[in-house]
Amino acid sequence: MLILALDTSSKSGSVALVKDGELMAEFLVNAEINHSETIMPAISETLRIAKTGLSEVDCFAFAMGPGAFTGLRIGAGIIKGLVLATGKPVIGVSSLDALACNYPPEGPGSCICPMLDAKRDEVYAAVYQGEGSGWKKIREDLVAPPREFLKTAGIRNGCVFLGDGALRYEGLIRETLPGSCRVLPAALGLIRASAVGLLGMEEFSRGNFLDLLTFTPVYLRGSPAETA
Repeated sequence: MLILALDTSSKSGSVALVKDGELMAEFLVNAEINHSETIMPAISETLRIAKTGLSEVDCFAFAMGPGAFTGLRIGAGIIKGLVLATGKPVIGVSSLDALACNYPPEGPGSCICPMLDAKRDEVYAAVYQGEGSGWKKIREDLVAPPREFLKTAGIRNGCVFLGDGALRYEGLIRETLPGSCRVLPAALGLIRASAVGLLGMEEFSRGNFLDLLTFTPVYLRGSPAETA
């Protein structure tokens, strides 16, 4: 099983090839560059390095949100073009699910909260609890003012936060949740296409494919123009 995965949901963008649960190649760019300029060249280079062709890909997976409106539209457009060109299925993965994969559970009941900066004094966030070797989502993806989210999320002491939203509101997290909660470094707060691919492989085994004609990214709120 060969999956080509991509993420364009935040400032960073990445492309990865995952084969039978193992990472073959991955490109990650964390710069103020439009994803429309970087993702297609990254796809070509990833395939070249892995010595494989687009026709050999069994399925596509992408981070379908929540995240930056423009980035999500670019990612969805690229994915639709690839699917139309190949006829292969596509899987959508939560950006927050992928981000949570950056840090393994520290035991049963451990807690992680990926938090992305949604601008306009809001965050995209979700909460997960350690279960076996992975995470179980216990609070679904949402967009909210950070103070409101932190007061109502039911987060326990010891929770790990990561993502650019967690870094931006680190002071508020420590103020609202005193104790052993901690914020991980910036390098661990970038969404990885490899995580999107691995999660996509799990969804593939369940047959959870998107309908090419009807799927849209998960915005959680309207575009800036719609909500201005």
